[in-house]
Amino acid sequence: PGSIPPDQFTLADVVMKASLVVCWGVFFTQYSNAFMLTAFFPESPLGAKKVGSSMVGAIFAACPFSTCLSIPIPPLCVERLGIRVTVALGLLFGVAGSLLCGLVPVALPETSSPVVISAILLCCRALSGVGAALAEAGCFTALSSGGYGARLGLVMSSCEVVIGLGAS
Repeated sequence: PGSIPPDQFTLADVVMKASLVVCWGVFFTQYSNAFMLTAFFPESPLGAKKVGSSMVGAIFAACPFSTCLSIPIPPLCVERLGIRVTVALGLLFGVAGSLLCGLVPVALPETSSPVVISAILLCCRALSGVGAALAEAGCFTALSSGGYGARLGLVMSSCEVVIGLGAS
C-alpha cells in the first residue's frame, strides 16, 4: 500500500531520490574529511615532528569546533541565499579548506616557523568546518522540506548511517 510501481515514477520522485543521494555524498565527504585525514597528517612533511603532536590534535579539532561555532550562520544563509547556494558555499569552503590544508606542505618553505604552520593549518581546518556546517544544514533543510512525508524518518536515519560511515 502506498508504493508506486517503478514504471510510474514522476519527475518529482526522481528529483527526491537524486537529492537524497547528493545529500548522502555531502554527509559522507564532510565527515570523512573531518575525521579520516587525521591519520595521514603525522606522516606528512609538516606532521607531528614539525608542529608537535598536541598541535596536530588542535589542528584537526578545529574542523568540528568551527562547525559548532558556525551554528548561527546556516539558517541565515538558507533564509537569505536559498538552500542550493548555501550547500554550494558549504562545499566550496570545505573543498577550499581541504585543498589549502593539503597545499601547505608544498607552499611553505621547510624553514617556516611551527607557529606559522600551525596557524595556517588551523585556519584551513576551520574553513572546512564552516563549510561543513553550511553544506550539512542546507542538505538537512532540503531533505526535511522535500516532501518525504511519512518516509522522512527513514530518510533521516539513512543519513545518519551515511554520516557514521563517513566518520569511521
